[in-house]
Amino acid sequence: MKKIAPVPENHPQGELMYSPRFLTLCTDLEGQCLSSNELFKDKFYTGIPDSFAKCFIDSISQRCISKFHEAISECVAQQATISIELQHDSIDNGYCTVYWELAVNEMHIQWTGMVLQDSAEKKRTEGHARENDLFYRALIADSLDGILLVDEMGVISFSSASVVHVLGHEPQDVIGKYCFDFVHPDDRALSISAFRDELTQTPKTKFIGVRLLQKSGEWLWCMVRGHNLMANPAVGKMLVYFCDDRFRRSAESALVESRERFVHLIQSLNIGIVMCDPKGMILLCNRACLDIFKMAEEELVGRSVFDDTFKVYNDFAKLMTKDEYPIAKSIQTASVVRNQTVGVETDNNGKRIWLEVNVQPVIEEDNKIKHVICSFTDITEKRKLERQLKIQDQRKQKQLMQATIDGQERERSEISRELHDNISQHLTTTRIYLEVVKDKAEGQFLEMLEQAHKSLVYISHEIRRLSQALAPPELRDIGLVESIRDLCNVLKNVHPIQINFDYKNFNEESISDTMKLMLFRIIQEQINNIVRHAGSKTISITLETDPFGLRLDISDDGKGFDVAIVKKGLGLINIVNRVELFDGTTDIITSPGKGCLLQIRAPLGQG
Repeated sequence: MKKIAPVPENHPQGELMYSPRFLTLCTDLEGQCLSSNELFKDKFYTGIPDSFAKCFIDSISQRCISKFHEAISECVAQQATISIELQHDSIDNGYCTVYWELAVNEMHIQWTGMVLQDSAEKKRTEGHARENDLFYRALIADSLDGILLVDEMGVISFSSASVVHVLGHEPQDVIGKYCFDFVHPDDRALSISAFRDELTQTPKTKFIGVRLLQKSGEWLWCMVRGHNLMANPAVGKMLVYFCDDRFRRSAESALVESRERFVHLIQSLNIGIVMCDPKGMILLCNRACLDIFKMAEEELVGRSVFDDTFKVYNDFAKLMTKDEYPIAKSIQTASVVRNQTVGVETDNNGKRIWLEVNVQPVIEEDNKIKHVICSFTDITEKRKLERQLKIQDQRKQKQLMQATIDGQERERSEISRELHDNISQHLTTTRIYLEVVKDKAEGQFLEMLEQAHKSLVYISHEIRRLSQALAPPELRDIGLVESIRDLCNVLKNVHPIQINFDYKNFNEESISDTMKLMLFRIIQEQINNIVRHAGSKTISITLETDPFGLRLDISDDGKGFDVAIVKKGLGLINIVNRVELFDGTTDIITSPGKGCLLQIRAPLGQG
């Protein structure tokens, strides 16, 4: 019997009289029933008249009668709640065990009870237990894991039938044996340490991989786990599971071997290799990569390719944003990036390295990127040689253009001299003869001679003008500005065109003689083009110099043309060639009916 704290005044004993879960009744001090709830009546009252008062005492087993009376006496004497277990015979020809709490209430005893087990329930429980036992026995016997129960000294007290499937030992062959005798000597220290950790409930790992002895005498790699059930009164042992680990270890070994082959392969390549995670973190790099960047492996591995210590430039030497990096493009699009040229600078030396980059994403089955493999070739020297070859080629082109222009100037000079010294002299002699004959002629012949004389005078004038245009201007004597002004004045005298020449921001001393000749010929060529094709009324020429270079603009209000349709004539080709000779640029801005603007830009100090 167990004494319980006194029942508080507000304890809901009365409510239990109507509880569907608890047996409740009220008796006198002799145990005669005074009242009860329906649950008690269903369990103990037979329904026979005048039998209700004794149904409670009559149901108590004889071996519990004395305990029953002792409980009532103690409850009355101590005025406290007492607990007791009694066995009863119920009306369904069975028996049950009830846990009772009894408390004194004036001269009555209040009983509250809960059935712990009755015979029918016990039978059902025993049946389920037998079924469960068969089920779990079959489950354990056919398990892929071997199961052992081991005491704190390591002695095996139970072995499942499945042990034979794993190691070949019959259960009776291992019971009573020291479990560590079945562990490979090289793995025994690890096993004992893990066993002790589990005993003290401070395990460092859930599983260990060790070799266990098979019945055949061979050693089998197994995955072993211990579960401490020492505190469980139903077991009181260490539960040990183990299973064949060969497949996992074989797969792991194959994976390691594959990785080693991959690492060996990329290390032997003479191109740089970097493997990154989907966030751009460098996981692996080969020796060629380290040689290219002149960095140690620990300086690269673990660093992001988007680190600010890397500065990346595109093929035109313009700083790239991080989203423009080849690796970023491959990650964003989950696609291959091929043969992209980039320049990379690091904070280590600040030297720019030019690379030809290819990026290949590694896609998993769920279409997510697992890794990104970036391969690259150092093309710094190749790019330097290409630039040198390009510069040499440009120099040769300039030399060829200069030779062509020099030849044109010599040819112009020869033609000019021939026109002036030879043809003009013959025309002058012919004109003198005509003047002599004209003095002696009369009538119709005189009129014809006068007309011929006028024609000769006009031809002589045109040849003189043409000779002057072909002859190199005397730039060293009168300067570029004066030569252009003379050119404009001659044009005004011959054609009804307004010419505006602005040179107030032009410093003639800042340019070379060869550039002066280039500018004069361009202006001369463009004016001829305008007179012949544009039909314009006004021509504007602006010549300027500033710290950034030279600027020449020639515009007209003529009919213009479509640049995409009209091919460049010989005049425009000559202009472009002359400008390129001085590393300048030529732009033509025009459209039908909108006139034309020729823009020349060139650095100073060329030629």
